[in-house]
Amino acid sequence: MAALSWTYVNDSQDVWGKHRVTQWNMVFSSTAYVAGGFAVTGATFGIKAIAGMQMIAVIPPSTTSSVSVQYNSSTGKVQLFGTGASDTAALDEFAGTISATFTMLIISTSD
Repeated sequence: MAALSWTYVNDSQDVWGKHRVTQWNMVFSSTAYVAGGFAVTGATFGIKAIAGMQMIAVIPPSTTSSVSVQYNSSTGKVQLFGTGASDTAALDEFAGTISATFTMLIISTSD
């Protein structure tokens, strides 16, 4: 089982009001997804705390287009969701192994 890794996207830093915003690649390389998600903190990105996170791109899109990424601020975890067999109208938490790169927009608290 390979691990999840984060890499900074060069020249992606910006400021929105009081919030620093940066882009990071969340890289899964044959990574077994952990139910409940992967823990992440502001220290992962060199910031005080995470105010929010938004998926802005995914590679390769053909095999992962049905996977959505969500930051759960209550648990401090990044979770993956996809269509499941139980209900096609709802997203179920992802299960299994994934190889993909998700580009994420990380929004910091004012620091």
